[in-house]
Amino acid sequence: VFLMRDPVERSWSALRMSRREVARKNPGHVFKMDEFEHLRTSYRKPNYELRANYTATLARLEAVFAPENIFLEFYETLFAADVIDRLCAFAGIDPIDADMDKQVNPSPKTAPIPDDMAEEMALYYGDVYRQLGNRFGVDHLKNIWWSARFVL
Repeated sequence: VFLMRDPVERSWSALRMSRREVARKNPGHVFKMDEFEHLRTSYRKPNYELRANYTATLARLEAVFAPENIFLEFYETLFAADVIDRLCAFAGIDPIDADMDKQVNPSPKTAPIPDDMAEEMALYYGDVYRQLGNRFGVDHLKNIWWSARFVL
């Protein structure tokens, strides 16, 4: 099972989660940079790039597993009954009545990401958007990944 998420959203979410964890472990901690300055310095780092390089991950998965043994989905479309039904069928279990409204471990947004930053990040990850657009459909990707508009 491999889920892909908009690389801009994925990076931003990871940063928010990291900052939340630092604040939890260090009460009273004051960050030297605000969230978006921190994001601007982080999204190019290897641990962020590695997680957003879906084409490389897909190539590795497909080199090891037969197509029928791989379940690919997008985080943005996961929370729908038909997708959960397909996932259950893939896993060989009875369909479940999932609670689509329950959020587990959310990292709340305090403000929208500035468009110029989202564009900068999307262009940086441009090959991922283009390759996945070719594979899964440009219109589909633009429909589920809001930041794809900067690349596709």
